[in-house]
Amino acid sequence: MENILTFPCKTDHAPGKDWLHGDELAEHVGGTGKTAAQWLALPETQEYLAAMAEHLELPTAADLYAHKPDGIWLHPALYVCFARWANPTFGVWCDGQIVAAGGYYA
Repeated sequence: MENILTFPCKTDHAPGKDWLHGDELAEHVGGTGKTAAQWLALPETQEYLAAMAEHLELPTAADLYAHKPDGIWLHPALYVCFARWANPTFGVWCDGQIVAAGGYYA
């Protein structure tokens, strides 16, 4: 893959973390006013978080996000899932990238 996406939003570069500010990520991918709080409130999101926490061997799904004074921060494992929800057009673009990389139909 030659295309590299950059995200001009707040990051938390604490040791072992490259978390992104959820609402800024949504805005960057052309979100339609959707927020990280709305996404986290969805039952489907809670199912996804539980599965991801189990996959990453984290104690709880809540270890994948953090509420801070300036907003909700997301674990790197959530970037694409959240961004796809924030903007379905971005989700379609993601699918195209997977196909271009030889996925889905390979």
